[in-house]
Amino acid sequence: MKKPQDHKVKKYTEQDHLRIMKEFREGKNVDNIAATFLEVLGLYGVTVEETSALLFYVMKTVLQQPHNKSMLDQLHIDINAPTETSDGTVTPVDKVLDIQRIYLGMYYEKLSK
Repeated sequence: MKKPQDHKVKKYTEQDHLRIMKEFREGKNVDNIAATFLEVLGLYGVTVEETSALLFYVMKTVLQQPHNKSMLDQLHIDINAPTETSDGTVTPVDKVLDIQRIYLGMYYEKLSK
């Protein structure tokens, strides 16, 4: 019977983690991220309806992250409750989709420059 080898596991420092995260973010490629999403959706056989629900869930979850939630709080936007306006009720789903529409427009504007 073979004797187990003594594997050395590299211990990463906080500085190592920060450096790695910085490299990932600087090298971020939205096309590669999208391709990965599409590959996963294809592997699971996700329908268009399910894809819509998943993308909505992802956006809502991202908006609820502390740094994004504080921005929404400053703008007095609660994505978890309906809002009554003179035009009727704005549902939480409408709010998330409106915010997504705004950010998508800003992203396309950046790309066109």
